Amino acid sequence: MYTFTGDTASMYYGSVVATTDNTLFVAPSASYTTNRLIDYSTCGAGYQVNATGHCEMCPAGTYSGELDPDCEPCPMGTYQPYPGKTGCFSPDDGYYVPPYSRIAQLACPDDYSSHFGGWTCVDEVARLTLDVDAGHVQDSNVYGVAIDNDYIATVSYYDYNALVMYGADGSYLSTTRPSDPYASRSRQVAMTDSHILVTSNYYQYNSTDQKSYYTGTTTVFTRAAEPQELVSLQFTTSQFNISGELGVYHPASHFADGTSTFVIGDKYADDLDIGTNCGLVIVLKINNLGIYSHTEHRGAESYAYYGESVEMDDNYIYISGKESGIEQIFVYTHDMELVTTFGPPKTTSATSLVSGLNSNGTHIAVGSYAYRKAYIFSTDTFEIVSTVYPEYLNPDARVDAVISSFGREVALCGTEYLVVADPNGYGKEFSSSGYLYVYQWIDGDWVLNSKTAGTGSSTQVGYYSLDCNNDVIVAGQNNAPYVHGVYYTSVSTINKPRCPTGTNGDYPACTPCLPGTYSPLGGSICLNASAGFYTTGTGAKIQTECSNGYYQPELGQGSCIQASAGHYVDPADHSKQVQCLSGYYSAAGSSACTASSRGYYVPDADQSHQVQCSFGTYQPKIAKTSCLDVEAGYFGARNRQTQDPCNSGQYQPQAKQESCVTCDAGYYVPSDGQGHTAQSECGAGTFSPLGGMSSCTLAGAGYFVASNRSTTEAACSPGSYQPRKGQSSCLTADAGYYVADEAAQSQVACNNGKYQPSTNQTACLTATPGHYVPDDREGHAAQESCLAGTYQANPQQASCNVAVLGYYVAANEATAQVECETGKYQNETGKTSCFTAESGYYVPDFNHAAQLPCDAGNYSASAGQSTCATASAGHFVPNDGMGHAAQECCSKGTYQPNAGQSGCNVADLGYYVAAEEATTQVACEAGTFANETGSDSCHPASAGHYVPESAASEQIPCAPGTYQGSTRKTHCYPAPKGSYVARTGATAYEWCAQGMYQPDEGQTSCITATAGYYVDGFHTKQTPCDNGSFQPLAGQSSCNTTAAGYYTPADGEPHTAQLACNNGTYQPDEGQAECLTATPGHYVPDDREGHAAQESCLAGTYQANPQQASCNVAVLGYYVAANEATAQVECETGKYQNETGKTSCFTAESGYYVPDFNHAAQLPCDAGNYSASAGQSTCATASAGHFVPNDGMGHAAQESCSKGTYQPNAGQSGCNVADLGYYVAAEEATTQVACEAGTFANETGSDSCHPASAGHYVPESAASEQIPCAPGTYQGSTRKTHCYPAPKGSYVARTGATAYEWCAQGMYQPDEGQTSCITATAGYYVDGFHTKQTPCDNGSFQPLAGQSSLQHHCGRVLHAGRRRAPHGPARLQQRHVPAGRGPGRVSHGNPRPLRPRRQRRPRRPGELPRRDLPGEPPAGQLQRGSPRLLRRGQRGDCPGRVRDWQVPERDG
Repeated sequence: MYTFTGDTASMYYGSVVATTDNTLFVAPSASYTTNRLIDYSTCGAGYQVNATGHCEMCPAGTYSGELDPDCEPCPMGTYQPYPGKTGCFSPDDGYYVPPYSRIAQLACPDDYSSHFGGWTCVDEVARLTLDVDAGHVQDSNVYGVAIDNDYIATVSYYDYNALVMYGADGSYLSTTRPSDPYASRSRQVAMTDSHILVTSNYYQYNSTDQKSYYTGTTTVFTRAAEPQELVSLQFTTSQFNISGELGVYHPASHFADGTSTFVIGDKYADDLDIGTNCGLVIVLKINNLGIYSHTEHRGAESYAYYGESVEMDDNYIYISGKESGIEQIFVYTHDMELVTTFGPPKTTSATSLVSGLNSNGTHIAVGSYAYRKAYIFSTDTFEIVSTVYPEYLNPDARVDAVISSFGREVALCGTEYLVVADPNGYGKEFSSSGYLYVYQWIDGDWVLNSKTAGTGSSTQVGYYSLDCNNDVIVAGQNNAPYVHGVYYTSVSTINKPRCPTGTNGDYPACTPCLPGTYSPLGGSICLNASAGFYTTGTGAKIQTECSNGYYQPELGQGSCIQASAGHYVDPADHSKQVQCLSGYYSAAGSSACTASSRGYYVPDADQSHQVQCSFGTYQPKIAKTSCLDVEAGYFGARNRQTQDPCNSGQYQPQAKQESCVTCDAGYYVPSDGQGHTAQSECGAGTFSPLGGMSSCTLAGAGYFVASNRSTTEAACSPGSYQPRKGQSSCLTADAGYYVADEAAQSQVACNNGKYQPSTNQTACLTATPGHYVPDDREGHAAQESCLAGTYQANPQQASCNVAVLGYYVAANEATAQVECETGKYQNETGKTSCFTAESGYYVPDFNHAAQLPCDAGNYSASAGQSTCATASAGHFVPNDGMGHAAQECCSKGTYQPNAGQSGCNVADLGYYVAAEEATTQVACEAGTFANETGSDSCHPASAGHYVPESAASEQIPCAPGTYQGSTRKTHCYPAPKGSYVARTGATAYEWCAQGMYQPDEGQTSCITATAGYYVDGFHTKQTPCDNGSFQPLAGQSSCNTTAAGYYTPADGEPHTAQLACNNGTYQPDEGQAECLTATPGHYVPDDREGHAAQESCLAGTYQANPQQASCNVAVLGYYVAANEATAQVECETGKYQNETGKTSCFTAESGYYVPDFNHAAQLPCDAGNYSASAGQSTCATASAGHFVPNDGMGHAAQESCSKGTYQPNAGQSGCNVADLGYYVAAEEATTQVACEAGTFANETGSDSCHPASAGHYVPESAASEQIPCAPGTYQGSTRKTHCYPAPKGSYVARTGATAYEWCAQGMYQPDEGQTSCITATAGYYVDGFHTKQTPCDNGSFQPLAGQSSLQHHCGRVLHAGRRRAPHGPARLQQRHVPAGRGPGRVSHGNPRPLRPRRQRRPRRPGELPRRDLPGEPPAGQLQRGSPRLLRRGQRGDCPGRVRDWQVPERDG
């Protein structure tokens, strides 16, 4: 597995991940641009790709992983002395790796040991290791820690309130959980000499009132290796107004007089009377008997945050909070009586000026992460005695951390050490890992002893949790998945002051570090400044990197060297200056070389300036070593950056020119952005009046051009016209039409009183009086007659007049209407006669339309007229109700067109009256206007304005897109194509700027050519750049030519960039429309760069296909022996290759094989198989009776199954152990053998069977145990399959008997297989066979029970032949003894007492009875079928044989 991390905090590295066969692309979030492309297709671990694309070993001091494209320097404090390695070594104990060298470790001086970072040597520092291997601690957030001289206590917020106890040496002791179910989330822990306090929180949301409620629980345990719970107290939101922060910050603790005191804060607690976030402090006291009490204390105001930090020592209780808005520390007695207040100086409005408190009795440390400081106050005066600041170690001259919350927690470890936590600080490896700063009190100052980061991202070491004693520091880690949450550092071995930073030696003999050296830690050695760094003066704490443009190649230097002119110093490596390459230059002290500008070049390396291109040459690119000649059709620009095309009226037939030739009149050179070597003729219908034209002018409408190379156009003559541009002739006017002037664009219709019967005419004929031609916009070839009732007095009229009121017309084609005679009138129009006026009326001479009384506007100079005198036009008689003897004149600006009027009219807007007595107002002609009434003159329209019609009251500004350069005009002109007018009232149009165009007339702006297009000199359109050209910029007048390695297709589409030939394609030429395809055995990488050539696949790689972006690495099991291979070769039979990209294969070793289907590795022969020789593709199968073990190793031979084991099958990995009841007697056995009946095997793996021992038997084969003979049976031999029943007359009382026992004297047993004998009853006796009791009769008796013979004084027989029945104990018995059986004889006729039976000798232990041999006889004795064996007492003449060695039943 491989792991890659981002470079900065919050980079979100890995937001985008994509892969190809050969590469891994990783991108961060959109706000970062640092993408990473990892090529894992070519080089293996320990190698990198060099500048030529080949793999090379990583040099000593560096390493690379399997997927790393580059070799990385060994991390700080590690080294690698060998090239081509995949990792680096940490230094051995007593050694260090200086920051300036990662190749070797160096020995620390005497009395110094390795710093844990490995990069320097310091006084010896021991570390405590936590026992986390027992699985008792979860990998979770540690919120609380506490330590004393005996125990370490921790709690975790996510470990279900577990209190985990450790010994002071880090050994695990126990895990305890409170009984209260509300104590489900631990927050903090505090410890005294007798008790341990654990705080926790429980959150609930009430949906009814939609409020949050908290339950804070404080649980007190005994202080012990296995703590016991004493008491659990609950504080709720409803009861105490607590927040969710009760006990979040470290509680204070103290023990005195058998009582533990705990101080617990809740900075966000509210109070109904005081206000929001006033804060709460609970003081809990508990004694050794478990008796407790508590008091509550609150801040004095809203947002006091009382109780954020608390502390307690032998004298005081310290609580942080605000009063009057000022944050401070309240000092109380143990009875909570206020003593004083103190705190850091308030120089900022930030909160958390007091974020951590810790007292050692004489001093109290105050952490302030708002100030990023720690203050040490005296507990006597409560004044600051010292201030501690965070420091950068900077061993490699890079900022090693961001200081964020320094002072969040503080701890005084006795009087000698101070620990300050910055839980949100972070460095180059992890975000918010946090740092612990350990300071030592030396010569009246706190000197940085060590600075240690948390163990992972967001671990926030020391967040809420920091404690120490005189020897050990313990700090919790928050948000630390996969990392245990408690961090330990031991300082117990530091038993003397150290020399401060910037010095070394044995305190107090401290020597300042010499110039060129530095010491970043107290008690550490002075290190040489690395190459690229320096230190000034003595006593340097850190080394300083050379400024930009300066370098230092040596170690241990006090200054840097300025880079020479023509050189530069890479800001990432100040150890050397680098020569500028040709095409680049630099001044002295440069941190980079400057590429030659466009129009300039740098011919050689090591140059301090660039050279401008000479006349007739140019250079369009930067970083070039020479200039290019200007081509024919082009001219060199003044800035020498480009060759510009001769076009737009100019051309150039020669190369290396600085200007163009202007084309002649009658000729043109197009403005097409191309270079032109000649001018072109203007064709018919076009002309060019001047030289230097980029196009020919079309003959205008009304004009024509009859021939080529014309410099002028000719106007159409009267009677002809031409409506189109660019024509070579004119058109003739039609009948009914005419053309009066030259250069006419159209013919004019004869109408509106005119007509024309002929063609090609220059004027119309006028209609005569009595006739008309209508105004219908049509051409008319004849006039029309007026009808009766109408007339026309004038020529050239469009209609006939209808006879008005008071008039009549009697005939057709009349030229006038006839007024009604005096006294007559006509009150209708269009009539052919008049009516006679009635009496009482008059008909005025000027109006015969009616008979009327005299009216206003009339006057009479004398009385008694038959008519009224009428006021004449230009005059008036006012309508004032009075008589008038005369009429009045109209003034200027007024007029009266009619007679008999009572007043004059004021000239309207758009009209004027220039003289008195006017009868009409005059309309302002088109092009003029009158913007006031009563005007006596009109205003001409100004430039940029127009008046389109007569009688205008105002001028109109030309609209955007139009213009007018003259005054008194009736219209504006539209801006022509290629130009624009942006504003109103314009007097002229503007041509579109370079790179802009306008395809339409009358437009208000031009359009910027989009990227991928250019605009020629006509500015009427944009043209796409394609077919080997492109244009990345908008607003351009030409295209760029694609470079070698690039192309743009001839697709008529715009191209803003040249397209790179890569990903299997290349292009060696400039200005091309496509790429060439890489051939098999070659590739072109998919690196987004243009490639002018294909690259060869190296040995170990191949490419079978054309157009590929990479070569395939020979996979496992294959190899490629030469460059430019088109296929990989599979390893030969019995050979393998277990690495990719190799040029040959390995031969499989004996014991291994390479299967034909997979040559990727030699495989150990499977269990049960072996390979006796190298280079095999299969393994031999172990034969039956043999095996090859399943140990993952290859085996060159099979092994034999040992005795007690067997293997019936071939190809096995082991032998079977002989089962219980079976054995294997020889090696290489293929079967196990069942133990035969009478034998057994009671262990597996037996190589023989045990015979059944005497007193036991094995009835069947394959027995795993022998069976003891049951009571009543016996077996005197070994290896037997059964036991014998005790014969009649005997018994076996126990199990496992080897022999039976005869019944004792006076006892008998009539049955076989019995476990005891029967006592003979009185009157009976038992003979030597013990098989029955026999009655005493026939002259004998037996008064006692259990007797073995007849009583010798049985009593007398009463008479011969007569017996008395036995009677009582003294009865006489008579016994009949068969001949030859009894010990004596009794005659029937001579009864006498029987003689006692002779007693045998006692049997020896283990001896079988001689008279009864039921089993197999001993060797040499009677066998079945041999002559019978006569027993003692048996008649010799008994027929038959003794069968099966059974004794015939005795008959008494």
